[in-house]
Amino acid sequence: MSQVTARTAHVPQRALSQILTDLYLQHGSSDYIGEHITQLEHALQAAHFATQNHTDDPVFILAALLHDVGHLLMLSGAVNEIGQNKAKTTATATATATGTDADTGRSNKAGWTALGYHAHSELGAEWLRAFKREGTEPREQRLERIAQHIEQHAQAKRYLVSTDASYQQNLSRASQETLKAQGGMMTAAEKEDFEAHKDYLSWLDLRRADDSAKHTPHHELHAHNWSHYVPWLQTYLDAS
Repeated sequence: MSQVTARTAHVPQRALSQILTDLYLQHGSSDYIGEHITQLEHALQAAHFATQNHTDDPVFILAALLHDVGHLLMLSGAVNEIGQNKAKTTATATATATGTDADTGRSNKAGWTALGYHAHSELGAEWLRAFKREGTEPREQRLERIAQHIEQHAQAKRYLVSTDASYQQNLSRASQETLKAQGGMMTAAEKEDFEAHKDYLSWLDLRRADDSAKHTPHHELHAHNWSHYVPWLQTYLDAS
């Protein structure tokens, strides 16, 4: 079993910050789906753009940094039981529409996997929630807020497509393709439910940072490297 794993019944001995660091540094060099940057570069760029509008909100910036952790979990093979079961519900539904197998994620469409792409937001959110302890301590509140942002960033794309006629035209080709599998435009009822959450505008801000985080070449952006965020991960996510 990979070292990069969350608990299913107990808190791991290693700190969450270290687990995330290992995950991103070991598997972040993989190509970001359909784009000309790596998974790690995309994460760092998302945090970079998130900082522009949320300078004083480190938890939001960490949510941007980690929004695609579900992809990294699939790349590493380290999907905990909680996250895998939650995500598989969505994967089974999307498999019908995309011609993929919900167990293997194999498809005739090159590069598509039912779990890795379509349900990565649910997968990442549930994996992170597995590190929460009982109670509503500040750390647990921060973990839940980040998990919700991770969970909703694909839904935020659906919302923006449904409310902004120009938004879809500016999406990358890969993002337009995944939109189809993620449900396409929202219904009126779905938009109403989305808007009912107090953090929905923040979810939209993260989505916009995600959309911007495909800059090439990466070095021209002068984004911080992973080590810049390690103290943040330790401060805001590690259990005391």
